[in-house]
Amino acid sequence: MREPRVSNIYFESAKNLLTPILNKRSSLEDKENGLHQIATAIGNCATPILDLLIQNYLGKQNGQRRGGKRTDNLNTLLQREALEKEIFQKLGNAVNEAGERIMPNLEKIEQVQALVNTIFLEGAAEFEDNMVKVVFPDGGPTKLPSKTGNISSGFKWVQPVLALAFAKLICRTDAEGTLETNANGRYVFDSQKMERIENKYRNALGDTTARETLAAKYLVDIQEILKKEENQVLFLMYKDTQI
Repeated sequence: MREPRVSNIYFESAKNLLTPILNKRSSLEDKENGLHQIATAIGNCATPILDLLIQNYLGKQNGQRRGGKRTDNLNTLLQREALEKEIFQKLGNAVNEAGERIMPNLEKIEQVQALVNTIFLEGAAEFEDNMVKVVFPDGGPTKLPSKTGNISSGFKWVQPVLALAFAKLICRTDAEGTLETNANGRYVFDSQKMERIENKYRNALGDTTARETLAAKYLVDIQEILKKEENQVLFLMYKDTQI
């Protein structure tokens, strides 16, 4: 049902979640917390369970990596989770001019998954009901299987106003906010917007790349040099500057 490279992540994360529940040495509190996490996520839909497993996996990998290099699979999962969170934050409670929510609460999860699928699902632009057909000039993110099996119905739940708002969130726009389209009328993926969304999510996880770690170190080194007596003039000039 799932690609092996993604299924392995689900299996590993499920093991992480179940271990404290099944381990005889775990405290009753730990076992109850684990069961509560799973029970809360289940509801009547499989998608929240996959969300829980992926978030558990990302948290574990983040704790182990701490500035090391992420695998391609982990990087792509981070991007997808980041986009999901951005959709919920920016569009989940957004309203139109009439004060009506552009993303109705009914089937909200399926709507979000449909929007995410426009970017990460192979062949998403071929679905007739998908109103956010996107082209990727630089290749775009690595494709992933959908979290939900209701792919077609998910696209049907997305209303035009929501589709337009999402397109502006992740695709190229001009200075006035007008969406850029190609000759076939398809929106153009904006990799810089995706990078900003990913970085925001990664920072929230406390995740930093090796490059960012070095940059932070160099910033400290530079500030120490500027504080030396012979460099006081420079320090006074740049102390309020973001380096």
